[in-house]
Amino acid sequence: MKKSTILILGFLGLALIDSLIGFIFPIDFSFIEHSIVPHFCFIGTLIYVYDKEGFTRLLIGSLVGLMLDMLFTMTFPVDVFLFGMASYAIGFFAKWMQQSKMKYLIVLMFAFLYDGIPYVWSRMVNLDYATFGLWFLKFEMFTIGLNFATVLFLNYIKEVMSRFFLIRQHRKKNKRKPARV
Repeated sequence: MKKSTILILGFLGLALIDSLIGFIFPIDFSFIEHSIVPHFCFIGTLIYVYDKEGFTRLLIGSLVGLMLDMLFTMTFPVDVFLFGMASYAIGFFAKWMQQSKMKYLIVLMFAFLYDGIPYVWSRMVNLDYATFGLWFLKFEMFTIGLNFATVLFLNYIKEVMSRFFLIRQHRKKNKRKPARV
C-alpha cells in the first residue's frame, strides 16, 4: 500500500476514534456533567506536519480539517480554519520539537488552544456563556489528560510508521541492485 493511502486511512481512523469517543461520552454543553473532548485527529495532524514545509503544513492541515468537517462534525469551515492555522503555526516551533518533552508540551498547548479559541468566541458572542473556571473544570480537565495520552500514543505510532517506511524503502532499494556474480 502506498504511503499516501496509509496516511489518508490513518487520518480517517483517527477521526472515527474521535467520533466514537464523542458518541460514547457525549459533550454536556449545560456544564452539569464533566465532558471529554477527544482530539486524536487534530493531535495526529500536528504530530505529522510539524517538520514539513509551510505551505505543505497549511495544505495538509486544511484538508484534514475539511475531511473532518464534511464527514464527521458538520461544522464547516471551523475545523478547516483551526486545523490549517494550527498546522501552519506549529512549524514555527519545529526546532524546539526535536526534544520529546518540548514536543509533548507544544502539542498539548495547541490542543488547549483548539478548545480555547471556540470558548473565547462563544464567550464574546454570548456573555452568559460559562465562566473560564467552570469551562476548564467541566471540559478541559479530563480532556487534557486524554490529550496527553493521545500525544504519547500518536508520537509512538509516528515513530513506528517512520521506521516501517524506512525499512520498506531499503528493501526496495536492495531489490533493484543487480546481483553480483
